[in-house]
Amino acid sequence: MRSILNFEERNIVHLHLLSQKAFSPRLTFFFLLVWIVSLSPLPAVAENVPNATQPDAFVFDLKAGEVISLASLVNKIDSQDIVLLGELHDNPAHHLARAHIIELVACVHCVIVSEHLPANHQVNFSSSLLGSLESAGFDAKGWAWPLHEPLFKAIQSKNIPLMGGNIPSVLSSDLFKRGEAAIPASLLQQYQKSALSISAQKKLDQDLKEGHCGHLSDPYLPPMRLIQRIKDASFAELLLDHSPSIL
Repeated sequence: MRSILNFEERNIVHLHLLSQKAFSPRLTFFFLLVWIVSLSPLPAVAENVPNATQPDAFVFDLKAGEVISLASLVNKIDSQDIVLLGELHDNPAHHLARAHIIELVACVHCVIVSEHLPANHQVNFSSSLLGSLESAGFDAKGWAWPLHEPLFKAIQSKNIPLMGGNIPSVLSSDLFKRGEAAIPASLLQQYQKSALSISAQKKLDQDLKEGHCGHLSDPYLPPMRLIQRIKDASFAELLLDHSPSIL
């Protein structure tokens, strides 16, 4: 594997003037590079981004500590095996930015794995975008449709294979009730080999608390932590199996 490119929403929140305080970290395992799409003013590159609700934006390379061009970002994406595109679920500008990136990347032979769909369900696009998504298990009400419509329109227009990566709600409930005994055999190895250090576990717990606006009490942290890690394991398995891939 060459490298992994990660757009992580928590860094956008902490560094770049977004009003949302809550975020939901999606992947917690072995990512080496962190990049972000930021939403602070920088008119010099404003022409490169959607201007309907996001008139000014720039791309900031956290590793190098500098602003890079959108063209440079796209070139980097096209050279990766796995790319992670983070979001704040209720921020329409994030979905527009990701849609624009997807429209620009070459994405030759790549697959997009979506947390908005249950694992291993593939979308067969038809004239009805929403109907196509719902046939693959998309919950329009749960994901506040049409909030994500620009993102899925871009995927459809590029004719990129789109498959689900999330665990079903029934498994989340079972994990909450029975703990590790409920881990599916197909995800057990990935879970075991990605054990968290004490510091990483504390960090994930803090992320989970912040992701629930500080209202997640300590007794609920172990089951919620387990659910998040099994989701991450599901994403990881599919991204690795279908590389080059985008989450």
